[in-house]
Amino acid sequence: MFVVLRPGPFINAEWRNGAIPDWTMTNKGFQARSNHPEYLEYVRLWYKNLGSQIKRYYHSKDNPIILTQLENEFMHARIECPRFAGAPQFVPVGSGGIKHLKYLRQFALEAGIKGPFSVTGWGIHYRPELHGFLSTPGFYPLNSWDVNKFLPFGMSDEWGRLKKKYPLLAIEQQAGMGSRYRYCPVVPTSLIECFVVARIASGFNGISYYTFCGGTNPTSNRNYYFNDPAMVHKSYDWQAPIGEYGQVRERYKVCKLLGLFLNEFGSSLSQMKVVGKKRF
Repeated sequence: MFVVLRPGPFINAEWRNGAIPDWTMTNKGFQARSNHPEYLEYVRLWYKNLGSQIKRYYHSKDNPIILTQLENEFMHARIECPRFAGAPQFVPVGSGGIKHLKYLRQFALEAGIKGPFSVTGWGIHYRPELHGFLSTPGFYPLNSWDVNKFLPFGMSDEWGRLKKKYPLLAIEQQAGMGSRYRYCPVVPTSLIECFVVARIASGFNGISYYTFCGGTNPTSNRNYYFNDPAMVHKSYDWQAPIGEYGQVRERYKVCKLLGLFLNEFGSSLSQMKVVGKKRF
């Protein structure tokens, strides 16, 4: 099994503070997700400790780590903080642009965390691929944050432009969708299949499902670990191919069939050019 390493420090994933520690959020001397020297020093120390724990994988013959994603939805997503003493209302959206990401890459390399390095490729106003990062987009067939919006399949010659120099990876290819208390979209298996086929037709070289196996969010003695009050707090089933309680859904069979197809013909497909300019 391959691994996409996500050392953050901000990962979102509906996690408490996006995985930023509580004490960091209450520190008045600096703002998280910024180029403030004190915050960067804490990030450097975190990467250093993480690197010492995972370095053995890089030295193994069958190293499973194929990609390292730095930050997540940087300068795009802010999330609500749980209500605890001294906490701000939101984890900030981030600041510092490409310079901040370069700091993170520098700290990762110093800690022995290896690339290639990627950043999520949505909501940002800079071109990370021009600075040595893989820009990895995500695709949602339906969404639970805008009840009136149906997201397009995302077939576009824009991906063909990027593929000329960099491999295309769909880092958040939805295999389901999370639920909010006010809106619970039911994503049909047929739509999941269409979306994956659209990625293949758009020339993508890799697909990472989010999420492939559902789970249950833990609780602490203070609050839920969840950061989004609008979403269902305990269940993280996400209508995934493998459900929260281990149930195997019909979409699992579809994903498995497409996976077997890509395992057989992926090396040939990855070298093909995208033809056509329509966006569906």
